[in-house]
Amino acid sequence: MVTGQFVPGLIARKVKLEGMLLDLLTEVISDLNPERGGGKISVSAYDTAWVARVRKSEDTDRLAYPLALEWLLLNQSSDGSWGGNVTPAYNLLPSMAALLALVKTPFQTRVTHLAAHKAESFLRVELGQFQPETFESSGFELLMPAMLKELEEAGITFKFPGKEILLRLQEHKLKLAHRELIYSGTSSLSHSLEAFGPSLDFERLKALQAKNGGYGSSPAATAAVLIYSPEWDSKAAGWLDELYLKSFLSGEAGRTAGSMPTAYPIDVFEVSWILYNLAHSTVSLKQLPQYMLGALTAWLEGSFTSEGVSISRFSGFPPDSDDTGMALATLKLAGSIYPCDSLFAFEETTHFACYHSERVVSIGANAHVLAALLSLSEQEKRLGYTRIEKVVNFLYSQRHTGGYWEDKWHLSPYYATACAVLALSRYHQSNSDRCLVPTLNWLLQTRNRADGGWSSQAGNSGKSNIEETAYALQTLRALERVVPGKTRQQYMEALYGGNEYLWVQLEVKNYQLKSCLEEAPRLWRAKVLYTPLRIVEAALLAALR
Repeated sequence: MVTGQFVPGLIARKVKLEGMLLDLLTEVISDLNPERGGGKISVSAYDTAWVARVRKSEDTDRLAYPLALEWLLLNQSSDGSWGGNVTPAYNLLPSMAALLALVKTPFQTRVTHLAAHKAESFLRVELGQFQPETFESSGFELLMPAMLKELEEAGITFKFPGKEILLRLQEHKLKLAHRELIYSGTSSLSHSLEAFGPSLDFERLKALQAKNGGYGSSPAATAAVLIYSPEWDSKAAGWLDELYLKSFLSGEAGRTAGSMPTAYPIDVFEVSWILYNLAHSTVSLKQLPQYMLGALTAWLEGSFTSEGVSISRFSGFPPDSDDTGMALATLKLAGSIYPCDSLFAFEETTHFACYHSERVVSIGANAHVLAALLSLSEQEKRLGYTRIEKVVNFLYSQRHTGGYWEDKWHLSPYYATACAVLALSRYHQSNSDRCLVPTLNWLLQTRNRADGGWSSQAGNSGKSNIEETAYALQTLRALERVVPGKTRQQYMEALYGGNEYLWVQLEVKNYQLKSCLEEAPRLWRAKVLYTPLRIVEAALLAALR
């Protein structure tokens, strides 16, 4: 309920909020390098481990990036793992990659032996409990078997109950996306080249190399080219050199020197998600400073090809429906006119694929496709009515009985639900409002009344977190028109309680958003869990606006 306690300080909070927003947009724009791309993403122990294995071209007995190995030694958890995730299964891939880096380093020491022993002990315990059939991360069914095989060749064999299931998943994935697809330039396998090791045709692979020298926006994939290729790729090494140098210039040198990002660059992904989040606050995009909005929308427009967009215009990665749908929806919300034809190549019988030959369908991608289709003119929407209905029906068919959605690209149901609702709430047909009531009820029921926020991870800590709370608030606001009178007070209490929770977290950290995010769990799924830092900042600011 609204009380006077929320009135004092509102103006001060608003000033702080607008200052943080301008700082964020300024940072994003200044990072958009027209030759290299941009974006900010969390550090990845997995990618750092692959880069730590690269040897110098002129002396193969020396590491090319020695501080990458040192970073691994400094950042191993007490249980022997890397990744820092609450759910141990998500620490398996980075820990396997780190163990390989340790056992293959040219200079073995007591420190590396001890770290390797601890890592092996962790993996034996956790693999014994691993259930591949319920796990989801990008390409794990290819990456994990490849690393297990390489560890076995190094004398470390793991036997565990789920191994046969994992190998069957690998076989199924390779039937859907055979390695030959890599060279076509249409497969997301270019992001996971390390899964194929020396079996790759490195001459054919050169056609997939991005302008900046990287492969698939992945330090791990690029490192694999340097590790396995019979010829040194100086352009790929130059890209890793740049990332290596950036780790010293991040302002957190003691913590990040030698480390690698989860993916880079991610400029299209970052810009479109930031603007889309801000568009779903109480202020429209057109009220942002025009020079800022113009710079960001121009970047998106300049990134489009006839096939759509990927996470970056410099990724060497094929376009996908998630980034394409989000970029199109964002441009429409910003007042730009851009055709949606590039989306139709991803259309399947019942839904839209994120990538061709994918094993698991993405809820978020379909929601963003729907957002793009619903942003068309009324005449265009009438012509595309069948497609719109297809995606709407698919989304509702995938909703859990509890009223929420889950997505393969994010660990939290609050993210997937926000994606779905922000699109579906703009779909106005008979009974469309009533269809969203179960989702409203789920949000009201799952709120953490102890602190006012939300978290799917609360069972682990008892606390909410800022990212999931931001998504919950965005979703609640989008559902305002479907709130029945009998739950109006509960709805308002949830809004104000969640809002106050976010402000408290900011004030405790003296409005340092980056400090807040450091303590939040990593929830975005790729090969490992990660955080696209500026995107989550934008979600938080949008929720507070």
